[in-house]
Amino acid sequence: MIVDGESSARQLLAHKLGVGNAVNVVGTAINARTALAKLPAYRPDVVVVDFVSDEVDGLGLARELRRVGAKPGLVLMVAEDACGSARSGDPALQPFEVLSRSQVLAADEDDRRSLHAVLAAGGRRQPREVVGAASPARPAAASPAVPSVPHRTWLPQKAAIVGIGTSTGGPNALAVMLPMLPADFPLPILIVQHMPVGFTASLAHSLSRVCRIPVVEAQDGDLVQPGRIVIAPGGRQMRVVGQGNAAVLALTDDPPEQGCRPSVDYLFRSLHEVYGGRTIAVVMTGMGEDGFAGSRHLRSAGAWIIAQDRASCTVYGMPRGPVEAGIVDAVAPLDQIAARVCEASPLGGM
Repeated sequence: MIVDGESSARQLLAHKLGVGNAVNVVGTAINARTALAKLPAYRPDVVVVDFVSDEVDGLGLARELRRVGAKPGLVLMVAEDACGSARSGDPALQPFEVLSRSQVLAADEDDRRSLHAVLAAGGRRQPREVVGAASPARPAAASPAVPSVPHRTWLPQKAAIVGIGTSTGGPNALAVMLPMLPADFPLPILIVQHMPVGFTASLAHSLSRVCRIPVVEAQDGDLVQPGRIVIAPGGRQMRVVGQGNAAVLALTDDPPEQGCRPSVDYLFRSLHEVYGGRTIAVVMTGMGEDGFAGSRHLRSAGAWIIAQDRASCTVYGMPRGPVEAGIVDAVAPLDQIAARVCEASPLGGM
C-alpha cells in the first residue's frame, strides 16, 4: 500500500512498482489515519509512506504499527534534511527501511528492480535493531556473470585509510561486516551511509555496541586517526583535509551529489586528494551509482577497491558500476569483506 499526500506521486509510484507485475499495489491512502483505517481490508505486506509531509504523519503511522504489532513492513520515503534531530533514535523507526523519496519517484528500470528487492525484504523482515535496516535479500536464481576482475599481485603501498560507501541495506550490512574487524585494526575507517538528518547518530551508537572498534558520528575538525570508525552525519558532506603530516575531517553544506548528502563520491574524491593510492575503498549494498566516480579516481591512483557481491546485497546498485567497469580488485560476499580489507591493510603482512 502506498501512502502519499500527492495524488500524482501515488499514481507514479503505483505505476513504477507495478511494472511487470512484480509488485501488487493493493491500495493507496493520503495520510496515516486513512492508511490505518484501510489496513484490515487491504492487508498489505509492505507500506510505502511519504515521510516528508507533516500532513501524511509517517512518524505517527510508524509508531502505531509498532504499538499494535501490525504485520506490514514499512518503507519510509524521506527528503534531504526531512527528519530533524528530535526524531533521532525513535524506536518506532528502528525496524524500517529509509529511502530517498526523490530517488524512488525517479527510479529507472534498474532502480525499480532494486525497489522490488527492498519491498521483498520488508515483507519477510526479521527482527532488527539498527535504524533504517533491511534484511539482505538473496535472489533464488543464479546471478548473471560479471566481467572478470583484473588481478593485481600487489597491494596498496603503505595503506593509510579505509573509506566505505553504502546506502539501502547498509545498516544491516555494516552490522555484519564491521564487527569482524579486529580491535587492533591499524587504519582509520570513514563511512558514508546514505541517511537523513537525525539517523546517523543512532546508527553509530547501535554499531558501537557490536563492534570491537568504537563507532562515532563525525564532528567537524575531528582528527583522522586509527582506533575508531567514523560515520558521516546525515545531511552533511564529509571530506578529508590534509594538515601538514595529519588529516582532519571537514563537514560542509556543499550540494548533494547523485541526490545524496552525505555522498560517497564526495568523500572518495577527498581520499584521492590526500591519500591517493594508499586508500582502501569499499563499495557496499545500495541503490544508485554513488561511489562509482570516486572509485575511478582512486583506482587511477593505485588504490585498492573492494565491492560487495550481488548475492549478498540488499540492492545491487552501487557496487554494480565498479564491478562491471572492471576497476575492482576484489568482489566479496558480505561475510568476507572484512577479511579482504584486512588483507589489503598492514595486517596483511605489508
